[in-house]
This record gives sequence, C-alpha cells and structure tokens, in this order.
Amino acid sequence: MVPARTECGFMAPLPLTCLVPPADLAATLERWGVRRLGDLARLPIAEVAARLGPAGAMLVRAARGEDERPLAPASLAGLVEEMISLEYPLDTLEPLLFVLRGMLERALARLGLEGIGCARLGLTLGLDDRRRDERTLALAAPTRDVRTILTCLRVDLEARPPRAAIERVALTALPERVRAAQLGLFQPPGPAPERLATTLARLAALCGTERVGTPAVVNSHRPGVAAVAPFVLSGASGPSGPPGRPALQGGCRLVVRALRPPRPVEVFCDRDRPDFLRGEGLGGRVVAVAGPWRLVGEWWSEAPLARDYYDLELSDGGLYRCYREQAAGQWFVDGVYD
Repeated sequence: MVPARTECGFMAPLPLTCLVPPADLAATLERWGVRRLGDLARLPIAEVAARLGPAGAMLVRAARGEDERPLAPASLAGLVEEMISLEYPLDTLEPLLFVLRGMLERALARLGLEGIGCARLGLTLGLDDRRRDERTLALAAPTRDVRTILTCLRVDLEARPPRAAIERVALTALPERVRAAQLGLFQPPGPAPERLATTLARLAALCGTERVGTPAVVNSHRPGVAAVAPFVLSGASGPSGPPGRPALQGGCRLVVRALRPPRPVEVFCDRDRPDFLRGEGLGGRVVAVAGPWRLVGEWWSEAPLARDYYDLELSDGGLYRCYREQAAGQWFVDGVYD
C-alpha cells in the first residue's frame, strides 16, 4: 500500500527491469546510465520520444506512475474449479452433500466477485475402486444460489447413485453473466430461474433427461413427429403493450386434441367405407364420414409415408380423426375433436 502523493518516491529506487522494456531500449538506457525508475522519470518526455520513439515516451510515463489508458478489469478467463481429497471414503448421500455445500459456496463466492453466475456444473467423483463418476448439471438460467444448485445435485445423485464409495470430489463451474429480466406491465411474471432449475431437475429425475425440455420442430414430412430440446429462458425484454385478443368469429369452431402416440383401432368397412369402429376406450357405429384425404410423403426414403385420413362421427357422440396406413392396412386414431 503506497500513501497518496508518495508514488514517485516509492518507485524511484526500483530497478528499470520492473517495466520490462524491450531489449534494444534497455541497452540504450544502459549506455545512458539510466538504471533506476527515478533516473528515467527525471528525463524530459519530448527528448526521449525524439530519440527512442513512442515506446520510450511510454516508459517515462510508466516510471512516473502515469497511465492514460482506461481501467479494463479482467474477467474470469475459464472455468472455476474446486477439488478436495476426502480423509475416508463416503458411501452415503448426506455427508457428500455437506462436502459439496462448502465447495459450492467457495466456487460461487469467486463468481460473485465478478458479478456473474453459474450456467453449468460439472461433478467428478473419484471412487475407491479406481473408477470415476462424471456428470454434468445444466441449469435453466445462470444463478449464484447455493441452495438451488445443491438441490439439483441431490436430485441427480439420488436418481443415479455412485457405484462405489467416494474418495475425491472435483467441482467445475462454467461462468456466465446473470441476465436481467424486464417484467411486462400486462403480463404475469414468469418462473424464477432458481425454482425453474429445481423443477426441471426433479422432472428429469422422474421422467428422464431426454423427456424434459422444449418441443422442437423436426425436419420431416411425417405428421406428429417432434423432438425435445433443452429448455432455455426466453429473452429478457418483455412486451411493450397488452396482449392482443383474437377477433371473434361466428359459427362453431372445433379443436382437435392430438393423441400421442396414436391409438390402434379396428375398423369394419362396407364397400370401402368405414362402418364400425372399435378400440380401447371408444367404439360404435359410424354415423358420418368425411374423407378420405390422402397424405403421401418421404417417398424417397426407406420408410415412405402413405395415409388416408378420415373424420368419423360415431354413435357414441364422439368425433374422431383417424387414418389408415396404406402399406399395412392398419387403422389408428390420432385426434379427438372437442
């Protein structure tokens, strides 16, 4: 710590090598007899710049403690890591969570100094049978809440317990800036990132990681094909006005509830016209038929698509969307009209 207005006196006796000058400039200053920062600071900047150029002038300013460059704080360059070797192997969850809490608090405290959060967490467990248990925990949004991350770790460890006792624990946190959310005046607030991350972790433990996420469009012509992508919070900016209401239209409008997967049914036809339908949870005589509408696609692939779609009204009062696979001749119900 250098008191104010004593910087020049503090720096004067320091050697010139503290500034790490280029080799050619260091040789020239050595011939001039300049070996201390105080010797260099007493030289006129204009004369030094005329003989040594801009690099020499920068050395003089540095020797005087002058720096005109703006302050640019350096952020974390990579991952934040915490590692510990245990005194004895752990084979139960609660002692392991106690160790993980301390490691998380230290890692998130380092992230908090930078004003950022943790977006993804890597956990490596060294087992006593000389194997390693590696797992990655992706969070819905960057956070510095220890309780949220610890709950997600608990759920993951309960769903997939380690195969042996644990001797070493390594924790890796991927830093990312915490996004500020602007709430809308006419829109209810969304879920908190901490609660959302905990909910997604519990759902993934119950249903499987591949079954939790956001519906994604698949590049396919086959109806009903969908995929699941990792859930990511939408943009921080909210709407600028109240949500619009759809215009009211006259007449009755039907809504179809898609059945996934489609239910196989047995259909009896009279002169190639559906006459009776029977299946799980439904059945009856067909009183009205609309169709068929033929759908053909992916004829270039090994599994081409060829279906005939019908809208069938049964005697039980239900209105169903059905289709027949032309290749196999099987019938399916894939929607119910409300």
